[in-house]
Amino acid sequence: MRQPGPLCTMIDAAPAYPTRLLPPRRPWNSDSPSPGIFARTFRRLHGRGLVPDVLYPAVVVPSDAQLAAARAGCKRTLPPDLARFIESRDAVFLSINRFERKKNVGLAIRALAAAQAQASHQGASAANPLLGLVIAGGHDARLRENVEHLAELRALAAELGVAGAVAFLPSFTDAQRAALLASARAVLYTPTDEHLGIVPLEAAAAGRAVLACASGGPLETVVESETGLLRDPRPEVWADALRALCVPGAAERMGAAARRRAALRFSRAAFGERLEGLVARLAAHRAQRAGAGGGGAKTQ
Repeated sequence: MRQPGPLCTMIDAAPAYPTRLLPPRRPWNSDSPSPGIFARTFRRLHGRGLVPDVLYPAVVVPSDAQLAAARAGCKRTLPPDLARFIESRDAVFLSINRFERKKNVGLAIRALAAAQAQASHQGASAANPLLGLVIAGGHDARLRENVEHLAELRALAAELGVAGAVAFLPSFTDAQRAALLASARAVLYTPTDEHLGIVPLEAAAAGRAVLACASGGPLETVVESETGLLRDPRPEVWADALRALCVPGAAERMGAAARRRAALRFSRAAFGERLEGLVARLAAHRAQRAGAGGGGAKTQ
């Protein structure tokens, strides 16, 4: 059988099994793909010295006019109760995920409760804004886990005394998602050891900073302290991060940098250019092998 060439392109590569079952790896934050995920998932290929290129999925990067329209249309687009909730808060954080237990959305609720507890000890001031959390995501009433987990999250918010600071939007339209992103201080991405994850990219494209767990895909899509924050999945640690994102100008600065990076690396134009370059390299490699007489039999 012909040996594979030096070019291996992976589209949104995800571990074949949970990386939490594997030895912990050092945080990775670079413009290059994380070596840990590939090395531990495709051990034989890694052992043969193969280093893959990664073709990241593309997201639509809205224009300035589209972002402005989304901000202006929040009241018209969102349910009235939710629009009033957002208006009543100094800073609103947004979690977008399916209502599944593995998404660890409870971390966002616990972090909000911890942040409020910290603020209560310090007293009301400009340094302690009134925080809110919107939890939105895919919800199918026919799926038992979706129904049960939404109820569990509501119960958790009540148990922690933050039910009035948490709003839920089970399922939403594209226009509502744009409005939610436009109204959020930052996006909270709670899964641990997740694959690449499209939500951090959509948030970045909308000019929003992302707070995510320091594992899995966000290590490649979020640049620490530049386009967002990467933290261990502990409520008290995330509470500190929420407060850091409330420092005047911090979330806005990171969001602007995230949008620039999304346009440069994760837009449809970037996807097309990257794909064209990879195909050209593969074609050149095959032509070189054929010229050297090493083509061998084709494999399907």
